[in-house]
Amino acid sequence: MAFGIINKIIDRTETLKKGFTKSGQTEPLLRNKKYEYRYLVDGNYKIIYFENEGVIIISAVFDTRQNPGKLKKIDD
Repeated sequence: MAFGIINKIIDRTETLKKGFTKSGQTEPLLRNKKYEYRYLVDGNYKIIYFENEGVIIISAVFDTRQNPGKLKKIDD
């Protein structure tokens, strides 16, 4: 089961590899950070990412059933 979830999350990020880096919505809880954090959704998971000098950085995979305040702990 865990491998299935991991594979689905990886598959969901394929759009980012194809250059659609703005395809995710802006993450409102992280709008005061240095980077523009965006997210993609797959099931109960938010894939939090940002772009820096043309490189996509996935900074977190967040289970949306958790307290959303935990997202504020993401560091730039």
